[in-house]
Parts: sequence; structure tokens; C-alpha cells
Amino acid sequence: ENNYIKWDFTQSNSYTAGGQGTGQVELLPNLWGMVGGDLHQGIDDISGEINANDTGLFYLTNGLYDVYHYSDINLDGDVNALDKAIQTENNGTFSRVPK
Repeated sequence: ENNYIKWDFTQSNSYTAGGQGTGQVELLPNLWGMVGGDLHQGIDDISGEINANDTGLFYLTNGLYDVYHYSDINLDGDVNALDKAIQTENNGTFSRVPK
């Protein structure tokens, strides 16, 4: 809705669209969140897909600092190796959360 992905992950690993996809990850006991790293959200056919398109976008913005950017995956205000590590860890996954 309005270019934002909204989904309530607070209760369980409950969104896997018929068993396909990663659903979400358990961040802490009983605290769930969507996998991070889908920078290219508007173009992918599969919702939440993390792939080479995202890697390319990361390298275009790597080194930005003091700004919240779509490549700032961990939302610390800098685009750097910490964000790339999240994208790399989740590469090849998808959530199937509707766009």
C-alpha cells in the first residue's frame, strides 16, 4: 500500500504462501521479522526476492553515510559492509509477502 510493504510478523512464522518462501525469521524468541535485503522491490516478479539485482543496487550506493537509504538494510544511517552482510546472508530467499 502506497509503496510500503506492511505485514504483521509479531506472532509467528505464519506467512509462507502455501509452503513456499522463507516467510520470516525469528529475531528473538517469539519476535519475528521479514528477511532483509530486497533493495529492488518494484521490479522483482516474486515479492521479497533477494537476488543479484539487489547486489548491483548495493554496490551503486555503497559508502553513503549519514542518510537513510534503501540500501541501508540495518537502518544505521550508513551503507556499508554491515548491510552487504545481511543482503548476502539472505541472497536467494523470498518472503512471498504481497506487494
